[in-house]
Amino acid sequence: MNEHRTTHCHPEASGRSVDACREREVFVASSDIIIIEHINCMLEGDGCRVTSAFSIEETYERIMTVDRPDIVLIDVALSDGQGYVLCRRIRERFSGVVLPLLLISDRITPLDIEAGLEAGGCDFVRKPLDAGEIRMRMNMLLSMKQFVKEAARHEMAFLRSQIKPHFLYNALGTIMSLCYTDGERAGELLGAFSRYLRMILHIDNMEDTVMLRKEMELIDAYIYIERERFGDRIQVLFDVDESLYGAYIMPLTIEPLVENAIRHGLTSKMDGGTVRLTIRRLGPHMQVVVEDDGIGMSEEQVKRILNQDKGVKGIGFRSIIRRIMPFTDQYPVIESAPGHGTKVVLTLPFLNRKDASR
Repeated sequence: MNEHRTTHCHPEASGRSVDACREREVFVASSDIIIIEHINCMLEGDGCRVTSAFSIEETYERIMTVDRPDIVLIDVALSDGQGYVLCRRIRERFSGVVLPLLLISDRITPLDIEAGLEAGGCDFVRKPLDAGEIRMRMNMLLSMKQFVKEAARHEMAFLRSQIKPHFLYNALGTIMSLCYTDGERAGELLGAFSRYLRMILHIDNMEDTVMLRKEMELIDAYIYIERERFGDRIQVLFDVDESLYGAYIMPLTIEPLVENAIRHGLTSKMDGGTVRLTIRRLGPHMQVVVEDDGIGMSEEQVKRILNQDKGVKGIGFRSIIRRIMPFTDQYPVIESAPGHGTKVVLTLPFLNRKDASR
């Protein structure tokens, strides 16, 4: 059977708001039509939209679409007991925060729980299904997802407040100086400075994802301003797969790396240097490499940054780590040595517009 089933719930029936209905999209994967119908009836009127599929391939194809559900209920018995196989395939692409998986099983022994969690499941419900338990488990997983989203929003608000005063003063000072010597260049720099401020301040708390193209525009504006100040001491080379420009990422995950490379790596070096930004597709992820030939860091400094030591510089980088880690198991890599520059490798998940906004 190759058919998607959809149930539209009516919030009026349960007193829930229309917004709650929009925020909850539940997908049920089971080869048992009775289980699917039972869950549909349980969740009817609970402010949700329920869709379903009867096989691994059908479910996986549906989840890969742009309109991805908020949570997936997987019957362990799916496709002759292949529910865990589906879990593993989903976890290759999406973390538990992006897409929680609630497993449905005939039994829940310690060994079953261990196997389910190892496969990527987040929680269990046992057959025969109880409406109250399903609601409780779903609400818990979705609340955790909401909590991570809110934490990311607070990080974004904090980052926006961290625009360095000296950067603003220096940029304005350079513009004022050019007004007396080269009005045309002053106008161009003012335009770049305006674009930079508009983009970084436009990052609304509700805008949890941006296209890579927008992040690159922000980087371009920042580099233009700094090169006007430091001239040929700063060189920036790009090697970016342009087919990824339409991909969604969390904002301010790449620009701070480029900014750190210039501010802490190059401008502290008498003759400056070069920053190389490389962005490539790496399987289900996007790999970002920011490399400079600046002053570098000691092994101790690198450890303190990776350990998120509050006493060390690098607020932007620590924030990046905190924001991306719930969505990927790829930890950032820093390679550096005094006098030999720094290389940062970041593995970012591909996100939908709504991944962090749900």
